[in-house]
Amino acid sequence: MLVEQRNLNWRYHEQSPKSGRRLLLLDMTEIDTCIPLLTRVLESKSLTRRVGWFTPDLLNNKEYYQTTYIALCNILERLNEQMEYEQQDIDYLNSLLNMTFSDFGWRNMRKEISQLKKRQKKSHIELSNDLIVTLKQYMQQHSFDNFDQAIDNLLSESMAFEEDFDNK
Repeated sequence: MLVEQRNLNWRYHEQSPKSGRRLLLLDMTEIDTCIPLLTRVLESKSLTRRVGWFTPDLLNNKEYYQTTYIALCNILERLNEQMEYEQQDIDYLNSLLNMTFSDFGWRNMRKEISQLKKRQKKSHIELSNDLIVTLKQYMQQHSFDNFDQAIDNLLSESMAFEEDFDNK
């Protein structure tokens, strides 16, 4: 089955870099993460604080601002209300983002998106110091390198114990 490949490459406003990673536009999996960030960055007071992040056309041309910026805010609002996204909406959003952000601004946005995605992959739980000491001793006894391995092993052993108990 042939799957259509979308061009997610950023269209540079200035000269394309000769080496290094090319900037990418948003893909379908990043939309939920990006909507709050984009909404915050696109607030009007942010436009004046982060002048270098936006295209000169957006900042200096009132008509361009009214059509592009307002369309971008509208599509973000519409996507925020939807549970599933259509590819045409994502393509339209990416087109508007490319018209709104400068190369420098989009590079900074990609950095922030990357940080958000990293934060979403990790969870933080609070444990008492006594439990941490006990867990570290367990890690040493079983030669585990990190808490994830130790907890995963404990959960596996617990599930195995429950299965054995249920079978008796």
